[in-house]
Amino acid sequence: MKTLTALKEDGLRGRSIRGALLTGLNFGSQNALRLAGNLVLTRLLFPEAFGIMALVQVFLTGLNMFSDLGVRASIVQNKQGAEPLFLDTAWVFQIGRGFVLWGATCLLAKPMSVFYDAPILYQLLPVAGFVAVIQGFNSTKMAMASREIKLGRLTVISMTTRFLGLLAIVLLAWWWQSVWALAIGSLVAPLITLVASHLLMPGHNNRFRFDPDAAKSLIKFGKFIFISTLAGFMISQADRAILGKFITLSELAYYNIAFFLATVPRMIAQRLSDAVLFPLYSRRPPAESVENYRNLAKARLGVVGATFAIAVILALAGDLIIRFLYDARYASAGPLLVLMAVANLPKLVTSNYGSMLLARGDSKRFAVMMVCSAMLQTGILVLGIINFGILGAVFTPFVAGILFYPVSIWFIRPYKGWMPGQDLLFGLITCVIGTLAVWINFDAIRVPVAAALAFTGL
Repeated sequence: MKTLTALKEDGLRGRSIRGALLTGLNFGSQNALRLAGNLVLTRLLFPEAFGIMALVQVFLTGLNMFSDLGVRASIVQNKQGAEPLFLDTAWVFQIGRGFVLWGATCLLAKPMSVFYDAPILYQLLPVAGFVAVIQGFNSTKMAMASREIKLGRLTVISMTTRFLGLLAIVLLAWWWQSVWALAIGSLVAPLITLVASHLLMPGHNNRFRFDPDAAKSLIKFGKFIFISTLAGFMISQADRAILGKFITLSELAYYNIAFFLATVPRMIAQRLSDAVLFPLYSRRPPAESVENYRNLAKARLGVVGATFAIAVILALAGDLIIRFLYDARYASAGPLLVLMAVANLPKLVTSNYGSMLLARGDSKRFAVMMVCSAMLQTGILVLGIINFGILGAVFTPFVAGILFYPVSIWFIRPYKGWMPGQDLLFGLITCVIGTLAVWINFDAIRVPVAAALAFTGL
């Protein structure tokens, strides 16, 4: 009853609850559509096509993260973030970034095609990379909706454009039966989002204006976001970037399918953290009062608990899920999904701590924390792949998550947001679920384990 009453409130609490529900709905629909499209496309296209697009997406994600200026985070966090001149300056930054990204994509297309021995990348990357230009023109009204935690219209637009984009990809795949359907079709949803962000969202209509003071503020905050996202790429994308050089495109497709499903809980956790915990950390810092700490603890428990529940299902039933959803060509993704789901559990516990630093404007500390995490995880990843092949990449998040936990606690200590009781609870759940997952899926996971042992020569 209290929750229903709170949903109707227009204050920060009511908007936070509604924001959490809308974020969950948006992300749920996004991944449901991605899964549905994935299932249809795996029947229309060949596995190698998904391996090629996995490389394209890793490359584009890397460029996107490498040039992140923290525009959205600046609008949400900065006290002047709602002022029209600040928003217009941020928009100009965003547009310039989009063109720079596309130019870099065109320049690097040839070297990437040679490195991965995939000539088609030379043609695919410039086409798929044009999405950066399109997204650069998106209205800052979308960031303002996040700032005010008013996500209703934004959620409807996101769900609608994503559906239309997927429909375009499926129709093109049915018509062409080529990897080009994935590349060209991926531009449809961003184009619709661009138009909708300007015409359907309420708020300030952007104009080409530039304010030096606003630019200085954006650069001051964004320079550390840039560093942290460089590290973020190594944390979230390096596995496929490195594996793509050492395994076949078909094997990369199996790994990518398992990765897509196994990381859904982490992605949900990040979305909820950005939409709910980030604004709460900003406006109700835990160091200010016991009440703030308790309210944030409740919100965090809900976020981590919900994502853990999804991860548990994937860990226990991952092999069955793959066999039920995909045809026999993709059965190898099943045991990888089980192991990946378990390996990602520690990351769910600490994934929101970084939001606390950004919410307090400490992008420098956040950047240093991300760099440390990236160095640790990349080192473990390289050693894992060298010694255990694909299984080394699968277990990297588990090892890195455990080793980095005390480091992350050290970084957030000035803001008094550590919640050891919750972390211990979820740590115990991780041990239990990991054991059950191995026991239930023992016959399935013997295959990749045997392959890893053969890889090491044992």
